[in-house]
Amino acid sequence: MNCTIPLVGVPFCNETGCTKIITLMKKNDTTIIIDVDSKTIHAPYADTFSCRESYIVISAEKGSK
Repeated sequence: MNCTIPLVGVPFCNETGCTKIITLMKKNDTTIIIDVDSKTIHAPYADTFSCRESYIVISAEKGSK
């Protein structure tokens, strides 16, 4: 996913481009793991900044919602 995000407190730059790569790492009856790697090209104060997030959802029972 490509998007533009606003910046606050960065001189001469009020927005930057952001690329998010969203990957489904694992999915079975009781577990879902999603990995998100967000890269910005102008902030903070470097050529590239990367933030990696992982979301883990675990169900107590097989097939429950």
